[in-house]
Amino acid sequence: MVRATELRIYAHAFVARLFFYVPVLLHHVESKLGEAGVSKPRALSLSIIALVSMGNLVAEYPSGLLADWLGRKRSMVFSGVLQAFALLLFFMPASVWSLCAAQLLIGAATAFRTGADTALLHAHLDELGEAHRYGRALARLRFFNVLAIAAAAFSGGSLYAWKPASVFWLSSLASLLGTAALIGLREPTLATRERSYMQVIRESLREVRHNGRAQALMLLGGVGNTYFVFSYWVTQSYLIDSGASLTAMGVTVGSISLLQALTMPLSAWLSERPRRVATLLGLVSFGLPLAFVAASLAWRLEHKAAGGWVFVGIGACHVLFRNAVNVRLQAWVPGAVRASIVSLESLIGSIWYVVFFPLGGLLLSWGGVSRGFAAVAAVVAASVWPLWLLERRANLAAGADAT
Repeated sequence: MVRATELRIYAHAFVARLFFYVPVLLHHVESKLGEAGVSKPRALSLSIIALVSMGNLVAEYPSGLLADWLGRKRSMVFSGVLQAFALLLFFMPASVWSLCAAQLLIGAATAFRTGADTALLHAHLDELGEAHRYGRALARLRFFNVLAIAAAAFSGGSLYAWKPASVFWLSSLASLLGTAALIGLREPTLATRERSYMQVIRESLREVRHNGRAQALMLLGGVGNTYFVFSYWVTQSYLIDSGASLTAMGVTVGSISLLQALTMPLSAWLSERPRRVATLLGLVSFGLPLAFVAASLAWRLEHKAAGGWVFVGIGACHVLFRNAVNVRLQAWVPGAVRASIVSLESLIGSIWYVVFFPLGGLLLSWGGVSRGFAAVAAVVAASVWPLWLLERRANLAAGADAT
């Protein structure tokens, strides 16, 4: 049975992620850079997009600790207000600095939400004695996340073509309305134990130091998530280079999120058995670099539409991968440090994000679409496959995937 508190968490998950600006952000950044006199801005635009992770990098672990210390709801409220403010910076005159500041603050806002929402949901189920429902509850939470992004993306391209400022105003308003859904929500006492900030730091670091399975999974999840996010943003660059309209960009990006929403029942089913989760992680880890190869071949063979659908497929797999990693982490670490551990996993991704996004942009600028994506595929394979083997060995040693 879905309780009122759970429904309010889902309401926040939907409203706060009505990101109307997302399907046209790369286009907007490149347009602003062009106005500022920057020629061939692809590498710089992807580097600016990557500043979201720089904001994450600075705020991720401290925000997780604060969520475990002061409460997950407070962390989520702060996230919504900060993001609403950050989006307003896109209205400033054409300036590289205003774009950078907006992305940095959005990254910090995301950090205060990462781990807090899932930890709050898990704590709520713990209090009811229904922690076994977490896999399905997480699938519902992600369903509302991606459904909101899909709904906003489908209209975002057309709204931007009509009035560019509208997508940022509407997204900022949605962040505030999502925060309002949390007002008056009672946080379970399990999530707000009486501890000092330094105690939370020591407990979370001790857990990571002694939990080999969590270490391996955090590495795979952090690095793998970076490549999925990269594929999401370069979908826009692929469409720009293909000559797609703004409306088509919105529809394509919206299709990614809609397909993610449709995979949620599968995600819930997979999360019920460790063996299923292990199989999913293996398939996705091996398939990810092959998908970049497929996009490269599609462009070379002049089947550009097929390449676009490859990126839609990668996007659909992202939520399956992310949920599988989260379900394992939530099960393998104590409730008192869950938000901190999930934030550490995201922190690893943020570090690699900051390194890889400029590198990926340079590879695409150097080799064009065809050779650039082939080079990206090689980097992905060289990093993801060894990390998957490390995670697999850690679980086999612990007998974690026996059922």
